[in-house]
Formats: sequence, structure tokens, C-alpha cells
Amino acid sequence: MSGLGRWVVSVLCIGYSIADLNGPRAVSSLKLVIVVAKHGTKAPMYSFPNDPNLSMKNWPDGAGQVTKVGKMQMFRLGQLLRKLYNGFLSEIYLKEKFQIEATMVERTMLSAATLAAGLWPPRRHQMWHDTIYWQPVPVYPNFLDKSLLALNPSMCPRYYKEQNETVKLFNERDPEYKDIFDLMTLNTGANVTTCSQMYMVWEVLSSQLENDLPLPHWTKEIFPEKLLPIISRIYRIATIRNLKMVRLVNGLFIEYIMTMMNMKKNNTSPDVTMYVHVGHDVTLLALLTALGYQEAQILSSGTALIFELHLNPAMSSGWEVKVLKVVNSHEEPAQPALMDLPSCTHPCDFNVFLTNTAKYIPTNWARECEDLNSPSDIPFVVHPVRQ
Repeated sequence: MSGLGRWVVSVLCIGYSIADLNGPRAVSSLKLVIVVAKHGTKAPMYSFPNDPNLSMKNWPDGAGQVTKVGKMQMFRLGQLLRKLYNGFLSEIYLKEKFQIEATMVERTMLSAATLAAGLWPPRRHQMWHDTIYWQPVPVYPNFLDKSLLALNPSMCPRYYKEQNETVKLFNERDPEYKDIFDLMTLNTGANVTTCSQMYMVWEVLSSQLENDLPLPHWTKEIFPEKLLPIISRIYRIATIRNLKMVRLVNGLFIEYIMTMMNMKKNNTSPDVTMYVHVGHDVTLLALLTALGYQEAQILSSGTALIFELHLNPAMSSGWEVKVLKVVNSHEEPAQPALMDLPSCTHPCDFNVFLTNTAKYIPTNWARECEDLNSPSDIPFVVHPVRQ
């Protein structure tokens, strides 16, 4: 290593160590942290003829791929987790203490790898290059998050049946949204007549907004404030409109979270201190539904829910669950906000948390997927969003 190289690395490591005091969330009662994040912002999956940002120069990696902005989002989220939990997290990456997973999709795998890069800069013996201040951290596939059912429901016949109940909403022109359909048709160059087409326009505009591209002037009338609750309702109805759909699309992952907490509580998994999963809109919306937020809105890319398990002798179980939300942007993630859960008010006893989420966990996922005859559940959302 050259003299200059040694000096740069030394400054980086020493400077980082001096600032490495315990983070504000690294309290003695904390025993386990579970982070569930939406992938970083991506290029749009769809387009419309009059889109001024359609040029591939804006999306050089292709449709649906995480952009430079999205990579920075996830890297900064990793840095924020380091600042929040430093001291609770080990100084160097240890595979026994930390695990990161993602669904088997490029945008989530890439987002997870970028988050890990921000969380685990190499130190001491983990420095493997003079000038590359990065180390590889393995990202494992998560097959319990079934969010991809939303796009391919045929993998689970019962979910497919439930989703088909909403086909009418998506394939007809809902008179409730006539003004929006007309505005989009006039300005996009496409004949926007259904809620599914409205969602496609929303997806394009959201990707452009998150990537800091200028939006067409006509969108100011409806985007994002007016469209967000409408699109969120449409999305929820299509993916998690009732208890059965939540159980099928993400019940196994919810069970996984509960199991990790139980193992830590019972001291049967003492080593792992932080688990991170990177998923999709459905991942987070299903979790929010299980937490009591049955009319949750679509979250911005890079947003994370953080579950903390604390020792608390004042609780009947001796344990407390805290849930925080981190809202991300193309600039930097906000500081986490403690959520007062509708299903388990603060302070939330672990046993209450466990009991109130149990109904979202399938007893036999494969059998429930094949069951086409049991009655459907009452939808969570019954009131339309008024313009």
C-alpha cells in the first residue's frame, strides 16, 4: 500500500471511529432489530405516448431497474441504521450477528446489497483494497415474502380467486373518477378508461418524481396529493383487500418475524441482533394492515419499518415491541418516527403484539392456497375515496 493510500484509509477509519459513539437507539434494553424496507426508487415499468421523460437517457438500465437515486437511497438508509444502532451493532460485519434478505427480484436484491454497503463499511482486517471502502455482504433469498403473487396470482389458486373479485373494478370505467380519466386521456396520448390504466400513469409519474425529473404541467392538478389515496385504495383492493389475501401474500413472512422475536425472547437464538429484509409495496402494506393500519397508503421507495424487541419488566410478558417508520427520499432518509399501533397501543406488550397478529398467519399456507370453497372475508376497505 502506498503512503498516500495508508494515510487515506487511516483517516477514514480513525475519523469514523471517533464519531462512533453509541447510536440513540442502542439502549441496554434492546435485544433484536428487524428492518423491513421497500426497494429503492426504480425506472417506471410502463409509459404513455406523451411522456416527456420517456427517453432512455433517463432510464439507462431499463424498465423497473433501480436507478442511481434509488441506490443512493438504500446506501443512506444503511448509513442511518449504522448511526441509530451503532454500539448495539458490532463494529465489524459478523455473519452470526447480522442477516439481510430480499425477494428474488433484481431491484430488491440490488437494493439490499446497497443498503448493506452503507451499513457495513470495512474495518480493520476487512479492508481488502487500498482505495475501495466497501466489502461484500451476502444477500440471501427470502421465499416467505409472497409479494410476487400480486403480479402472478396463479401461483396460489385461492389468491387468484380473491384477486379476480376485483377485476370489475380494474376493467371498467368507474364514474367516480371520470374527471381524472378525462384529464389523463387528454394529456397522456393514451385512452385512459380503467383504474388499472390510471395506476399505470401513477406508476410512471411516481418514478419520475422520486428520480427528481420534471413532471408535465398538467399533473399538478391531481398528482400526487389527489391521486395518492385513490391509487392506494385501488392497490390495496387488488392485493390485500381482506384477511385471507393478507394471510396468503405475506402471512408466512409475518410468522417469520414473530418467530424471530419469540426465539430471541426465549433465548433460543442469542446471536442474531439485526435482520433486514428488502421487499415491495405489498410487503409493507400487508405488515401495516397486520399492525392495524387497514387503510394505509402506498409508501415511497426506500421507506422502512423497524421492529425493536426490548426487555421491559413493567410489561406482563417482560418484553416490549416498538415499531418505527423511516421515510426515505432522494435526498436522505428522515429520522425514524415511533408508531402508536392501532393493534397494540404504546407501550406494546409482546404478548399482545403476538396475539393481535396471529390471525394473519396461515395454519397451512399450501392448503389455504388450494381452498377455493371457503367463504371470502369481509373486505377491509368498504368506503370509496371521494374526490
